[in-house]
Amino acid sequence: MISHKRSTYDLVGLLGDMGGIQGILISILGILALPISAHSFNIKAARKLFMARSSTPSLFEDVPAEKKGKEFDEEMISNQTKKM
Repeated sequence: MISHKRSTYDLVGLLGDMGGIQGILISILGILALPISAHSFNIKAARKLFMARSSTPSLFEDVPAEKKGKEFDEEMISNQTKKM
């Protein structure tokens, strides 16, 4: 005698037939991680693009607020050209 049993087709079975639960979870995690990854890439690319190499250690010193302005910029340019 053969006994037949009937079972329902649930959501887990549907996901398994459509490509597997593992693939769907990887896709969801990839979508969630995309903005973080893109931001990290942009920050790293900007650092590499705007990194300066110089043998002058005082090139990027902070300028006091009272010295900022056109006169100070012209003085710094003339000092740099004198050193060369």
